[in-house]
Amino acid sequence: MRRVIMLVFMAVMAIEGACQSSVRTLVFVSMDEGIESRLDSCGARLIDSRGGVGIVDVRVDSMQALGVGYSYDSALRLNRHTKPCLDSIQGMSNVSAAYYGQHLPSAFRGRGVVMGIMDVGFDLSNPTFLDASGNSRFKAFWDMLDTTSISISTRENTGVSTATMPVGRAYEGDELAEITHSTDSHLQFHAAHTLGIAAGNGADTPYRGIAPESEICAVNNAVSSDLPLIDSTMYYMYTSATDALGFKYIFDYADRVGKPCVISFSEGFMPTYGEEERLMNQYLSALTGEGRIIVASSGNDCQMPTYMHKAAYQDSAFCRLYTIYDQQRLMVATDGGPLMVTIADPQGKGMVTLDCTHLDIDSLITDSVWMQTKGMGVRITVQRYSAPMAGVEKAYNILLDISTQAGGNRDMKLIVKGHGTDIQTIANSYNVKMLPDQGDAESGHLVMGPAYMDRVIAVGATARRLAWTNMQGRYKNYEENSYVTRPMSYFACYGPTLDGRQKPEVVANGMFVASADNSFYREATGTTDLFMEDVMAQTIHHGRTYHWYMAMGTSMSAPVVAGAVALWLEADPTLTPERVREVMSRTCRTTAEGVTLDTQRCGYGEIDITAGLMDILGITNIDELKMPGKEVTVSFNGRTIVVKRLRNGQIDMYDLSGRQLLQ
Repeated sequence: MRRVIMLVFMAVMAIEGACQSSVRTLVFVSMDEGIESRLDSCGARLIDSRGGVGIVDVRVDSMQALGVGYSYDSALRLNRHTKPCLDSIQGMSNVSAAYYGQHLPSAFRGRGVVMGIMDVGFDLSNPTFLDASGNSRFKAFWDMLDTTSISISTRENTGVSTATMPVGRAYEGDELAEITHSTDSHLQFHAAHTLGIAAGNGADTPYRGIAPESEICAVNNAVSSDLPLIDSTMYYMYTSATDALGFKYIFDYADRVGKPCVISFSEGFMPTYGEEERLMNQYLSALTGEGRIIVASSGNDCQMPTYMHKAAYQDSAFCRLYTIYDQQRLMVATDGGPLMVTIADPQGKGMVTLDCTHLDIDSLITDSVWMQTKGMGVRITVQRYSAPMAGVEKAYNILLDISTQAGGNRDMKLIVKGHGTDIQTIANSYNVKMLPDQGDAESGHLVMGPAYMDRVIAVGATARRLAWTNMQGRYKNYEENSYVTRPMSYFACYGPTLDGRQKPEVVANGMFVASADNSFYREATGTTDLFMEDVMAQTIHHGRTYHWYMAMGTSMSAPVVAGAVALWLEADPTLTPERVREVMSRTCRTTAEGVTLDTQRCGYGEIDITAGLMDILGITNIDELKMPGKEVTVSFNGRTIVVKRLRNGQIDMYDLSGRQLLQ
């Protein structure tokens, strides 16, 4: 994702000029007995239902009467922002043999598979998304931010249901041919890069994606930085439920054309493990299945420790907290025993302690403290809530409201205490850090939603490329940067989850990956010197300039794995999320650059696309693939390649990007 993963935008804003009774939102509901009558009485509309979960369009002031089991003061997830070398990715993920059918019954490039993607900032005009005949591979496109008039008749003709698209506009057929970019292209660029990794053909550059012959179905959703494009009365329509409908839209298209489908999602939100997420998990579990796979990035928020554990035998645990913002949130999960939460200055002065032991669900307590040494006041609120996805007995939100004098320092100490209680604390915000120099904070135990959910394949990142030469011939080397590590990335989030499940399942290189840029974003913002430093290539198509540039994050590694799954679905369209995991467990590489990969951070290991194909196809004898010199001897004499013992055959020579050089 972005430079890292995404931001959950909590909409605790008043909707000015809008009557509360007219403001509508999308929510998940449990389809229990009596739900239909409650829908009618609330004037709510059921948009979709599966797996015992419905998605409902309802007025905000009717949510309580509807029986929605979670608070909506924090439910608006105007998603997040995220961060993304395909020339090197091809070798790292072992895909070249699949492209050319080496030791396989045919070549695999994603033919007959739908590559779905939900992201922000699409450039549909980029030549990397054309087929061999020069036609666009975009087959369907829902722009959730598009407020132009809707042609219902056209939708009906294409089989698209208006009922499942409560925001924006969908395009197919002749209408789609006229679309060159998403509504937010002057603000966003992310989707062009991630989709190029998953499915770009590379145009006339070496930077081809993993499934370059797949067809594309895309959804442009909304993130926090898209707020200027959204009418204030519509803020609450962009929720996690809306994103779930985006996944449904893509799978519905795949159903109509009768093809398998994988969706790449390089966005995410900080998990609360609450009721809303339980319903989303249940809905996505029902939505996925045979030939229907969702791949999501794990997130990029592990640069600093974000987790603290107090075992039952310990008296207390503590860490320093630092933030530059005035409001921050943490999550505390316990096994049900007593809980005391203390905030103090780093020296333990000016403290306030809240006894949370006897809080009921949805009840809260609040207190304040002034830290004279820091010139800072902190108002702390602790609220207990239901967290069915966490597998714990009690869960609490800690909200910190901070005020500072001029020059004040937002630096404090957090202490959790409870005799005989197992207590886990997570910095459930991107902008509050548990400082590692003092206390018990550690990394891990943080995977974004929806990647942490049951049937979603979560992808972390290795760091396999730290240096490159840009288009201008300048060599860029990050080998000596103190924060850079290899082969593991310093940023990728990893588990286990609070209920003990291992995430991510798989990793791929996410450190400096070259892919397409959004030319419309660059047109709006300009090609700055800083941007050109990361540009690897450019091409001109129909008079328009397109760039390929370097980026990093799990946003970049997720589409590598999604492209891999597309090739696997080409080989077996019946694959389920469970079978994909089984293939990964047998074929992923467990070492990289001579280092054994940590399963806690890497799951089954680093993706090996060709090994996965062979496993699916039942090809077990791969001696020739590993030992090509068995029949043919290849040696070098200066700049001359010497080939011996070649009988009745031919030699094809490719460079590392997969381009054929000679035959």
